[in-house]
Amino acid sequence: MIDLHCHILPNIDDGPSDIEGSLAMCRMASADGIKVIVATPHFKPGLFTLPTFDEVSEATILLNERLAEEEVDLKILIAAEVRLTTDTLDYLVKERFLCFNGNGRYFLMEFPNRLETLPEGWESLIGSLLRAGYRPLIAHPERNFYFIKNPYKLVRAVRSGAMLQLTAQSVTGKAGEEAQDFSNFLLAEGLVHSISTDSHSTTSRPTVLTDAVISASEIIGEEKAIDLVTTIPQAIIDGRDIAFPE
Repeated sequence: MIDLHCHILPNIDDGPSDIEGSLAMCRMASADGIKVIVATPHFKPGLFTLPTFDEVSEATILLNERLAEEEVDLKILIAAEVRLTTDTLDYLVKERFLCFNGNGRYFLMEFPNRLETLPEGWESLIGSLLRAGYRPLIAHPERNFYFIKNPYKLVRAVRSGAMLQLTAQSVTGKAGEEAQDFSNFLLAEGLVHSISTDSHSTTSRPTVLTDAVISASEIIGEEKAIDLVTTIPQAIIDGRDIAFPE
């Protein structure tokens, strides 16, 4: 399995404070059958200190070296969780590492979760990104109050080319009934492209995907549920074409 959203790098954002914490997350992921984790530190202009490519690359290399030393069958790749702003397109052009595996096409994008409004012009911003050749994978929409109240807005964004990523604990119900209900709706409508952990530690949304795949299978069937943690994430990493929903 592939986890496209994980705060696993030590001392970069609000993930683990040291490499031992990162390794514990990796061991848990490997035990669950995860083979690839994409490190996605927060990239929030004005809110977090923005990570640099050198910082992220160095931390990733060191973590992969430790995994090899300990014979943990897991590989860490690079991307970021990018907060949508009016400057997002400029950042994507200048900082290629923000896209999955540096492919210059797909990137993980987030909105504020606990607001009932979104930044003015967000739909136009997504349109500009799509026209420039970037396809955003919207993180945890099922935890976003605005989308829960305005699902048609999210459906419209996906049909225009945006993609959706659900958090594993939302799918299983551990993030609450509301998040699970909206996850089930999005799955049933065929709007979801991946399920990921959004893990920050072994206890805060742990690095486990199997339970979510089982839950998703009850909505969309086993084959499609497995695709959300295998074939589609691999296509995103590779920068290959992914069909728009009908």
